[in-house]
Amino acid sequence: MNKFDAHKRTVMEVFTYIYKIPFYQRGYSWKKEQVRQFWEDLMLVSEENQKEYFLGSIVLNEKENTFEVIDGQQRLTTITIFLCAIRDFLLKNQVNDNAMNIHQNYIAKRDVRGNDKYRLTLSEVNMKFFEQFIQTPINAEGRKTLEDYTIMPSSKKTASNTNLLDAYNNMMEYIDDFVKQNNDENYDALLTILEIVIYRFLMISISVTSDSDAYIIFETLNDRGMDLSTADLLKNHLFSRAYADDLRRIQEDWKNLTTSLNQINITTFLRHYWLAKHERVTDKRLYEKIKKHLEKAHVTVKSFVEDLANSADIYVNILNPSYDYWGNYSIVRSLENINSLNYKAAYSVIMIGKSKLNDVDLLKLIESCEKFLFKYTTIGGNSPSDVEKFFTILTKKLKEEGSEGIDGIFSLFQKKQPTDSQFMLDFSIKVISKQKVQRYILEKLNEYLGTNETIANNSQIVHIEHIMPKQLSNIWDETLDGYDEVPDDYIDRIGNLTLLKNKLNQSASNKSFQEKKDKYYSASEFKITKELLKYSDWNFESIYNRQRELAEIAVHIWKISESQYSFNN
Repeated sequence: MNKFDAHKRTVMEVFTYIYKIPFYQRGYSWKKEQVRQFWEDLMLVSEENQKEYFLGSIVLNEKENTFEVIDGQQRLTTITIFLCAIRDFLLKNQVNDNAMNIHQNYIAKRDVRGNDKYRLTLSEVNMKFFEQFIQTPINAEGRKTLEDYTIMPSSKKTASNTNLLDAYNNMMEYIDDFVKQNNDENYDALLTILEIVIYRFLMISISVTSDSDAYIIFETLNDRGMDLSTADLLKNHLFSRAYADDLRRIQEDWKNLTTSLNQINITTFLRHYWLAKHERVTDKRLYEKIKKHLEKAHVTVKSFVEDLANSADIYVNILNPSYDYWGNYSIVRSLENINSLNYKAAYSVIMIGKSKLNDVDLLKLIESCEKFLFKYTTIGGNSPSDVEKFFTILTKKLKEEGSEGIDGIFSLFQKKQPTDSQFMLDFSIKVISKQKVQRYILEKLNEYLGTNETIANNSQIVHIEHIMPKQLSNIWDETLDGYDEVPDDYIDRIGNLTLLKNKLNQSASNKSFQEKKDKYYSASEFKITKELLKYSDWNFESIYNRQRELAEIAVHIWKISESQYSFNN
């Protein structure tokens, strides 16, 4: 190992140096709860007059005139936000000398021309935003405001930039409340808590002079993965194992991977990747499994990261499907349904299918996943663990046999799915409380019945109508007068639901069934709603009978059969 230094340092000592977050690091991720915990810890240190408070360690790679932060960017960034917030609060209240002392000693360092060089520079995704909205003093030229953020293009409002601004605003609120509660007109109490952070908050600063040593130390300190995601551990393990000639390329690939995933959780992607390419694994054992895989002689870090990046591209387009990528509207629609219904078990087999199958077989696979999961989980109520085991078998078969295995996969779907009679029975008594699922079922039923309506899936225009309303009016009480008690679960039964355009639904409200029929259902373009005109009255028997009728239709809609490649056939 090259030069290695470890020191216990106060925040004052830490912020005498210049730090840079490498380009491949993820953006700022602390949410309100972490920022609040930082503030509450500070209040506790103040109240108990603790002499020292340990913040944790930072791992640094020593470069020329600066340190690259391998681990610790969230803490360093939050401390900087805290310092900027106190500076700006003092500037707002014309305590300029104290404010600029904070700025020049801990936030920025003046060069010989009098220009600010910030002591902490974030990675590309946050750097400019952090400078303009937080590090630049509130009264200085170039400082951006909340109004500037409001009109900023949505493409610039990344999750990490939003986290930064939220953290700053939260700090400003905490400071304002603190000053008011302490009647701190001279700001002595505020400067006291600033001194606590500067002089009593401690960090272990570990610095080395090579990339590989920095990553090895990071992993050693976090050997059990405590408080770190699998993605954080894996990234640093990959960098520590990379050959020097490959490191820059691997860092670039990792950056592209995280950029591609955007707000998608990287650890979640890694697990689905592992399910697709290797085997079933729990979240807790995922890092251990990947680490062992990388020790195999035929596996290189470079090839592994390249495969991750390629798989991430497919994964992103599964979660955000578009015609430009898939080239088939039926695939896009089925993927949208899979995502809306949270059928994540299908992701791994679809990832393999994208690279192994032609468009016809891929559509057949995706729609079979959708139909099976609806029947087996949404209606059948089978356990997620059982579903994941089954999809692991499907994925393995497709990975090993490719397009030649598609018929075998199709047969497995048919054998595993409930029989038509069982599905019809389950469907006929099912209570659905989630609106996304209600809408999905009603759209499919309406589509099967045939209609010219094309906006059924627009929740802003089309509402879900409860025929027997949730809040029963006097008219409905009279209708149900012969029943000893009202069974609550009937209200959200599929048989009691239909589709109505927004204005009709709002007007129908809890009016009588006869009035709903005459004024609203008869005016609807939806075939599933028009069908209600054949009922003379509406009670619990009506709901039960209608749901049985819909169950008979559902058997055809969600049937997985050789002849049915698409819902639209």
